[in-house]
Amino acid sequence: VGVYLRHDYKHVTMDTIADQKMPEWCKRNRVTLIQLGLQLYKRASEDSRIQVSGSIDDWIYLVSDPHRIARRCHAGNFLFFNTEGRLRSCMFGTEYADIKQTPLDGIVALDGFAEARKLHASCSICVLACN
Repeated sequence: VGVYLRHDYKHVTMDTIADQKMPEWCKRNRVTLIQLGLQLYKRASEDSRIQVSGSIDDWIYLVSDPHRIARRCHAGNFLFFNTEGRLRSCMFGTEYADIKQTPLDGIVALDGFAEARKLHASCSICVLACN
C-alpha cells in the first residue's frame, strides 16, 4: 500500500507558484489530516507493506503550509501528458507541447521543456516534492 497526500493545484508556473492555495477542505480538516499522517507513519514503521514517502514534517507542511516543504520537486524525472497527448510541466502544470506533433527526442529542445525544468528546481508545494 502506498499513501500519497496531494492537492489539486491548477496551472502551476514560475509566475503562479506562490499563489497556489491549499484547498479549504484541508484547512478545515488539518488536525485530522495530521493525526492520520502520524498514524500512517507509525504503522509504516511497524509494517513494511505500508510505504509512506517523505518525512512526517513534509506531510504536516502539505496540510498546513505547503511552501515550507523542505524537499524540491522531482517531477523532472518524468514527462507528464494527458490522454490527448498534451505535455505538461508537471501533473498540475501548464501545457507546453503536443506529443502527437512533436517527436519525443524533440521535446527536450522546446522552450517549454526548459521552463518546466526551472519550475522543478524551485517548486516544493506537492506530493512530488514530498517523495
